[in-house]
Amino acid sequence: MREALKRGVSDLIIVLALISVAVPITLALQHWLTFQVGRATTYSVTPKVTTSIVSMDYRNSSFTAVIEVVNRGVDDVNISNINATVLLANGTNITTALKIISGRGVLSPNDRALLLLTIPNITSKAVLAVLEFKDVSGSLLPVELVIS
Repeated sequence: MREALKRGVSDLIIVLALISVAVPITLALQHWLTFQVGRATTYSVTPKVTTSIVSMDYRNSSFTAVIEVVNRGVDDVNISNINATVLLANGTNITTALKIISGRGVLSPNDRALLLLTIPNITSKAVLAVLEFKDVSGSLLPVELVIS
């Protein structure tokens, strides 16, 4: 009678069954995560809009900069009604509108334009500007511009 009670599933068979289920699930999860990282990297590596300072000037307690904007994406980018938030060296933020001085209000891929940034009555040097562009779908495309 005791022999009948000892019958059942061996511990070794249970461990092998768990391993045979866990290994394929782990491999599938690893494959999916690798795919997701690759997808996120392609989105973050390619900037849609790039900016650079062509010239800048501090005169009469105001700051003026000419900024070149290049559309590096595949969709049009709206550069009309662009606002910039400028961080000054003393820690204050100033938000101002930019004016188009060269180029069209909507940039096609690989098009360039020049924008004028003017900040009157500043008491400190400008350090960083964040420009807010929009693509054709209306999504916001913030771009940081380091001012040296």
